[in-house]
Amino acid sequence: MLLVLLTAYFLVISAAEPWLLRGQPLQLSSLLALLLALVPALFWLGLVAVAAAHKLKAALGGLILGAFVAAPSASFAVDLASDDSRTAVFAPLALEQWVVAFALFGVAQETCKYIIARYTFRHWEWSEVGDGLLYASSIGLGFAVDQTHQELLVSEGSIYLSAAAELSVRTAIAHVSSAAAIGVALSWATSSDRVRSLALLQGLLAAVLVNGCLHVLGSAFGDARLVITIALGLLVIAASSLMTAGRKLSTARPSRNLSVLAAALLLLCLLYT
Repeated sequence: MLLVLLTAYFLVISAAEPWLLRGQPLQLSSLLALLLALVPALFWLGLVAVAAAHKLKAALGGLILGAFVAAPSASFAVDLASDDSRTAVFAPLALEQWVVAFALFGVAQETCKYIIARYTFRHWEWSEVGDGLLYASSIGLGFAVDQTHQELLVSEGSIYLSAAAELSVRTAIAHVSSAAAIGVALSWATSSDRVRSLALLQGLLAAVLVNGCLHVLGSAFGDARLVITIALGLLVIAASSLMTAGRKLSTARPSRNLSVLAAALLLLCLLYT
């Protein structure tokens, strides 16, 4: 449902932009950039409030942790590892781009989400297996809010409204998709520390793969990166939902399906190349 809302939001903004701003770029302030970055998170909180109001506080907590802890920590780690990683230019689908996408951005960003999920695990309310997706998606959306806000701030104060909407939607879907892999791992984890660690490690590896794939494909096919992000995001979220459907908390176990999902995504990327 979130993907549908975000896609509809982008289409409405794109269609209404000629009448709203008469084709002129939007003059961004820091506050306006923050409001635009918050749109996907507000959609998410609205969905949670309608479907599971008693989990709204936990979802809001995940958003806050993602925005104020995970995202700044990941940015610091990336900058510490390589000062020019954000501005480096690679040939489309070059080996160096794959290495940077997976080993730097993927590992840094998803590890920060993983750490939050791993060490706040016991504090969440669990009533069904799918709760892991809810909590992990909240962390991912919080992460996306910070990333979108930072990118909007470097747009030199002027950006077309449709471009800002596209950026917020694409970033939100990308980070929700990668966080969904961690969410599946949370959903399959049990009370055993050993089993939980194994499940979350599988989820982390799958999340890094999703993150890296989206980073590389988005850079290689710039004109179609929103479509690619939506398509891959739909695939990952649908697969994640299927992995948790019909399960009970008492019988949840780590699944090889996470490894199968990771292999399928890698194959998909190889086909793109």
